[in-house]
Amino acid sequence: MLQEKARQFADALDITGFEASAGWLHRFRERNGITWQVVSGEEKAADAASAAAWRDEKFREIVASYSKDDIFNADEMAFFYQMLPDRTMHFKGNSCKGGKQSKVRITVLLCCNSTGTKKLKPLVIGKYKKPRCMRNLVSLPCDYRANSRAWMTRELFSEWLLKVDDEMRSAGRKILIIADNCSAHLVNVRQTNVQLEFLPPNCTSLLQPLDQRIIKSVKAHYRTRLVQRLLINLRMKLPTSINVRQATEMVTGAWWSVASTTIQNCWRKAGLVVMPSESEQGSEESDAGGMWQEVVERLEDGCLGDVRGLCAVRRRSMHVSRTDDR
Repeated sequence: MLQEKARQFADALDITGFEASAGWLHRFRERNGITWQVVSGEEKAADAASAAAWRDEKFREIVASYSKDDIFNADEMAFFYQMLPDRTMHFKGNSCKGGKQSKVRITVLLCCNSTGTKKLKPLVIGKYKKPRCMRNLVSLPCDYRANSRAWMTRELFSEWLLKVDDEMRSAGRKILIIADNCSAHLVNVRQTNVQLEFLPPNCTSLLQPLDQRIIKSVKAHYRTRLVQRLLINLRMKLPTSINVRQATEMVTGAWWSVASTTIQNCWRKAGLVVMPSESEQGSEESDAGGMWQEVVERLEDGCLGDVRGLCAVRRRSMHVSRTDDR
């Protein structure tokens, strides 16, 4: 848009030979301190008044008959499972062209209770029903389903909800699951042991515990595991590519690694439960950046060549051949 507007000004001022190239745009941004910013659509449109009203009135009424251990939150996250840390790999004066981040994505449904004492097995949704890397596989640490877009659908959510209902019935337990009101969650199934309640519109970023820092913590743990795997493979001179089976194993491990105190703090931040202040702890941070720096240092020490070698490794690790995912 800036480039197009600049061209219009150039035409109006009869300036010839001005192309508003990408290079011009970069220099213009540098001169004027303009940066790209990612704005959360949910948070931007969040209705604080409606969120507070729902929290103080309807929610208090809903949870009156449930213990804290039986109040759950479920939410999906889009997961680019081959995406590596990039904060420590670019050095001033060094060029690393072609290392674009992978856009290979899965969707992961997570669900946990307000005390952090119960996490349900993740549901991972990929693009292929039987990826080549999963053939002859006896079991996975998570549930795996597929559709062409690797998205949550009403059919998949209905199946998951009924499965949870069966588990709770077998355990003699009745629970409340809070979820956002996205179209995939608007299902018409009958549960006996699971009550499903929806958050009000435009309030997800304020009220959803998983959106506070729980999902962020899962991704941090995953990145740590991903870089650890990369380091091991580099040391053993093994392929650095990550397929969907390996991703499901690592994201499940990352989910189990999230501390109960982190979960409690996020429920408290959403204002849905009151926890003792003693449970407050520092947020779980990933050490992926430090380990990624080790990859760089190994390259600089000649283990894998120079920084250009890093670019090649990064491309190999993030651009997995299609056959690896199928």
